[in-house]
Amino acid sequence: MSELITAARPYAKAAFLSASEHDAYDIWDEKLAFLEQVVSEHKVKSVINGPRLSREEKAQLVIDLCQPVPEEIENFIKIMAENSRLTLMPYVRVLFEGLRSSAGGLVKADVVSATELDEVKINKLRDALEKRFNKSVSVNVSTDQSLVSGVLIRVGDIVIDGSLKGRIEKLTHALAV
Repeated sequence: MSELITAARPYAKAAFLSASEHDAYDIWDEKLAFLEQVVSEHKVKSVINGPRLSREEKAQLVIDLCQPVPEEIENFIKIMAENSRLTLMPYVRVLFEGLRSSAGGLVKADVVSATELDEVKINKLRDALEKRFNKSVSVNVSTDQSLVSGVLIRVGDIVIDGSLKGRIEKLTHALAV
């Protein structure tokens, strides 16, 4: 998955730059969310991944499904299709949102904990993340008992795995080599 995020990053940056130049953050945000839905739809996805249509035809299909599309976003879709990257749209959207939040001085952190966290622990975690990233942090907390203990933190494409499950997996991988 990290390869997909890495591949999507230049497209997210380009979208963000275009949105910045035209002060069109909301339009880009709305269209990227819709594009994500379109390219994630099973039938569209199979056509995009299939050999029947040329890259230009795939781009035009997506553009037609998303009308009306501003010229900048239409060009963006064409470039992604040209490089066979349309299926990266979900990652592009997430990274775009992260760039938009970062530009506003806000970072979103997804925290998965093995146990329920109380407000005191959430606030301590938020303070530590704000210190680490030097930005305000919005924390979204969920629980997953399969982590056994500890937490898993995702901030953009950075993953901090402090879970027992993660440590066991690292140890298993190290011993298997």
